[in-house]
Amino acid sequence: MKTFQDGDPLFGAMMHAIANLWPNGTAVLSGCAPTGSSTTRQVTVAGGTVVINGTVVSVSQQIKTLDAATFDRYDLISINTSGAVVATKGTEERRVPAIPANTVPIAICLVETGQTALPTDRIYDTRMDALRLSALNVDADKNWNGKSITNTRSIATSYLSVDKITFTRKMSVADINGTIFYTNSNTYSVSSGQPPFTNIPTITVPPGLVDGSTITIAADIFSPSYRTTTLICIINGVSTASLSFTPEVSSWGSSSNTVTIKSGDVISFALSPPGYLGGGATTGSVKNITLRGNIVDMPMVSIANDPVWPPSI
Repeated sequence: MKTFQDGDPLFGAMMHAIANLWPNGTAVLSGCAPTGSSTTRQVTVAGGTVVINGTVVSVSQQIKTLDAATFDRYDLISINTSGAVVATKGTEERRVPAIPANTVPIAICLVETGQTALPTDRIYDTRMDALRLSALNVDADKNWNGKSITNTRSIATSYLSVDKITFTRKMSVADINGTIFYTNSNTYSVSSGQPPFTNIPTITVPPGLVDGSTITIAADIFSPSYRTTTLICIINGVSTASLSFTPEVSSWGSSSNTVTIKSGDVISFALSPPGYLGGGATTGSVKNITLRGNIVDMPMVSIANDPVWPPSI
């Protein structure tokens, strides 16, 4: 891209846009990229969205053909409040024309004498990108026309007036047929007379779940005939639920239970042995310990209550 030869810096138009348009809430929200042509004096402006004086405007893809030049000039490409692409022709050699009122600048095009094409290296992108320049930090009232403000890290304010605020967090709902969050497929065993087997890996509930979430704990349990093997679920050191299996014939069976959890809870297990059979020790086992459930959105609405004064004395 060639530079100006008369002392007017190439970035002059951009600085003018920042100084005069940005405080009024004028910028490109998305798209509208300018491209040239290797065969014609045409500039193509892609579809997108702009905001002009606080009003959001949709823009469709458009092509502008620039006039032939009798001297080297700079033409300014902008978008107006109707979403139309406007080409403002330079009237002085190598000087950018003034930005038309109520438009957002898109590109500066160098049209040289006798030039029949408009290659990319003759186009300078002058878009004021709202996402890069923090369009929300504008010292003026803005009407967002029902649009949403998303993906914010934080909003600091001394006063906020709204009809309703809804915060959505995630909740887990127990479901034996739901999503499997965790699986331990190892087999653990314990025999009659032994203390409960506790060398089973613990699980920490990840962040992001609201208090009161529930999950289904399921496992396959082996027990001798007419004896019971029990898997105890312990949350934060407190025995909370148990899974057991008592068959008529020594075999594997499935068992499940529901527990209430919250983020940060530590879940551990203890496998209690089956009783003696005919004076002899028996062995119980557990495998395929799973945590299951479904994640759903949980709207959380916070509404301030009216102050309650103490009774008069």
